[in-house]
Parts: sequence; C-alpha cells; structure tokens
Amino acid sequence: MTYDETELALLALPADVRALEAKSPLSQIDWDTSIIMAKHRIIRFKGRLMIEVREPYPHFIQFAKEHYDRIAYPLLSPAKRSHMNDVFWQLSFAAPDLSSNDRLVLFGSMKSPRARLTVWDMERLEVRHDISPAECVRRSPYPLKNYGNEPLPLIMRLAVNKQGLYDDIMQSLAPLVMTKKPDGVIWWVGGDSYDKAALIEVLRRIFPDQLASLTVQQLNGRRRTLGINDKLGNIAEDSGQISNTEIYKSIGTHEDFFMHRYHSQYGIYAQGNVHHIFSTPSAPAFPVIDESVLRRTQIIPLEQRLESYPLHAPTNEFCGRLIAEICRYAVRIKQQGNRYDWSPETLAAKAKSYPSGNILADDIHTQPRSAPLNFRW
Repeated sequence: MTYDETELALLALPADVRALEAKSPLSQIDWDTSIIMAKHRIIRFKGRLMIEVREPYPHFIQFAKEHYDRIAYPLLSPAKRSHMNDVFWQLSFAAPDLSSNDRLVLFGSMKSPRARLTVWDMERLEVRHDISPAECVRRSPYPLKNYGNEPLPLIMRLAVNKQGLYDDIMQSLAPLVMTKKPDGVIWWVGGDSYDKAALIEVLRRIFPDQLASLTVQQLNGRRRTLGINDKLGNIAEDSGQISNTEIYKSIGTHEDFFMHRYHSQYGIYAQGNVHHIFSTPSAPAFPVIDESVLRRTQIIPLEQRLESYPLHAPTNEFCGRLIAEICRYAVRIKQQGNRYDWSPETLAAKAKSYPSGNILADDIHTQPRSAPLNFRW
C-alpha cells in the first residue's frame, strides 16, 4: 500500500509501508559480544576458544577466563559478573570456527609487513599460495628458507658425517609437518652431545606451544596425557623403561585412546595423531617384545659423543633452513608410500638392540632411496 504526497506529509510515513516493520534490536549480550570481537580477534579451534595476541609475534593462545576478564572489564564496565559470564558464553558461539584449518602451518611472522610468509599444507604436503596467512591457526615465527640440497651442518655432525644417518634423522623429524604420519615411535638412542640438545631446542623454537614434553611413563600415568591434545609432536627425554605397552601401541599407530577422567565418572579421549620422539641413552626396554611392539619402535642411533664446545643459540637462518629440510623429507616419505626407509646403520642398530626379535619385511626396502626434492618457491 502507498500514500499520496499529502497523506505522507500528514502522517510522516515512508512511501513503502513495509519499511515500518519493526526490527528486533540487539540484546545487550549480543551488543557487548560485538564490542569485544571488534577489538580482538577471537576464534574457535578444535573445541577451544582462542584469541590472537601480538607478542612476541602474532599468534593464537587459548582464551581463558583470566584473559577474558583483563580485556572485557575495561570495555564493558560496570557490568555485573553474571552479565560478563553471559557475554563470555556468547563468544564461544559467535566466534568463527577455524578447526578445518588444522592442517595448515604458517612459517614467518606477520609482525613485519615485509616478512616472508609461507603457508604449508600438512595434508597435501605443499606450499599453498591460495590461502591467507591470517587464516592459519598454527604459526611459527621463523620463515621457511630454501637453500638448495646442501646438508645442515648440525644434523650432519649428529650423523657423524654419514649420509644414511642424516637421512634417518631428517625422516624422524618430517612427520611433525604431516597430517598422515607413518607408523612408529622414534627413539634417538645415544649421542650424548651438545648438538642433540641444540636440535631439541631449535625444534621448540620453530614450533612454540606446538610440542609436548611427556615421557612414556607420563603418558601411561594419564594425569598429564591430555597435554598432547592439539599438538604437532611430543619430544622428551625418557628413561626407556616401558612397563605398560597399552598406550605405547596406540601412540605408535597415531590412534586416539580412551582414558579415565580423574574425579569424574566419565572418560575422555586423548588425541593420538601426534608424532613422538624420545631421547634416551639406550634402546627402550619392554616387558615383552612382540611383533606389534617391534613394528612400532624405530631406533635412530646417534653416535656423536660429548664435545667441548659450548651450546650456541640457533640462528634465524638455521631455523628457516631446517624447516625447508623437514618439508622436503615429508614429501619424500609420501613418495615412499607413507613409510620410513631406514639406512643399513639404523636397521642394524635395531637388530642389535632386539636380537630376539625379527626385523620386519616392511622395514627393509629393496628400492633405491630417493633424494630429497629440491623445492623452489
């Protein structure tokens, strides 16, 4: 229905009566939620609420109630505590869900507008140019640096200048950037040196807050087991004494496993798709060595001994080169049928550690070992 100009002037109505339809205003909770989301980037990721922070580089951290209180009270004061709780609850529904981006890792810090940024797809095992770096939840402050096929000196020293052992060490690192991981728990055996400690340190720098540090005993104890959830890997010093192989078999094939929740009648699942590396002086000891345990146990012998030079902090260039090398070997493992291809030295170390067991046919490949790909970005 429309009105003529005289009626419109008298009634002060719009020409289209449909414009008079009442629109429900935002509730105070929705309004305050929008205020917080306009000031801060908040997302959902695998069932958790997370917030983007700028220091020491742009990345996401878990959005705990303590953090919420620090940013919400200055914006919403003098709201009541019950209202603040309602807003926090509303955030858990209003925040966009980026769980599907779990397979993406951003290498490089977005703090600098000139920084080199690389989005690595852990599922497709390739660099993605069609995805915005801002959409990546998993982030590393170090940029990927391509440098050709020259071996990394630190890794080569750990391998005592043996190319086969160098390849094995790099293969043991590659599943950290792979969604589909080859079966096996990695054991770095021996190698009491500064370089071994430096390698563990640099991995924690490259993947901050993405690596757990739980021993096999702590995983079996189940009090801290949930610390592996949403992690890319678990790297820890371990005694190598395995008393219970129940969970060990699950982590060896990257399967979720059920555990009891303390002070509750209900249980909870721990996420099993995590790559485990344990550093130990000698090969792990099991109460019973059977085929399933042996198949899941991958021994990497580190023969380097303690040196007298001090431990130096890894440089940004070295971190970037190591990232590129890890990604290359991830592609190599995929070409090998998503399984490891160990050198004769590594296979011999496993056979020596478990003389009563048989090296499985799957561990011995007759095809020539492929060389790491020479990526170009």
